[in-house]
Amino acid sequence: MTSELDGGPIVLQASVPVLPDDTVGAVSPRVLLHERRIYPEAIRIVLDGRWGVVGRRFVREVVP
Repeated sequence: MTSELDGGPIVLQASVPVLPDDTVGAVSPRVLLHERRIYPEAIRIVLDGRWGVVGRRFVREVVP
């Protein structure tokens, strides 16, 4: 987590189509749909504890 909105390392992400005539209002529901789908998995990854941050990158399976 950082003080900047969406500024921390990416744990998990999905891509959504952005059409030429899209507005923020048109894309937002697509993004939210994917966020709701992957959020539980991202939480599981973080709670698993086998991760770290290297530079600004989220890295899984870090060995202490």
